[in-house]
Amino acid sequence: MEAIVRMTPIESTIADRIEIRVDLGHSIAKASDLEQASFGYDFRYRGETRRINFDIDASTSSSESDPSSTRVFTSFSVYYTYDGQAENEEEASDYGSFTSLGWKF
Repeated sequence: MEAIVRMTPIESTIADRIEIRVDLGHSIAKASDLEQASFGYDFRYRGETRRINFDIDASTSSSESDPSSTRVFTSFSVYYTYDGQAENEEEASDYGSFTSLGWKF
């Protein structure tokens, strides 16, 4: 017996199918002279046969006593469904691809 576990409506226009989120942050700790900044960007697109995700998260910190450091992480994933063959996200990933990259300097 099959069951529907989730239905997601597909918007009619491409602009309505796109979701974008941007995060910016900055903090200063006076006691340790630590300064931190962060940036995040998420892009999501959901179509009838595919879903695309692209994310960037970056942070940097510096203080007078420690060297500054920067970390960046990016990920890109595409999930395809062919003629409704994929019934869930795990199965959809069998039909798609995933790439991620991170670095620290």
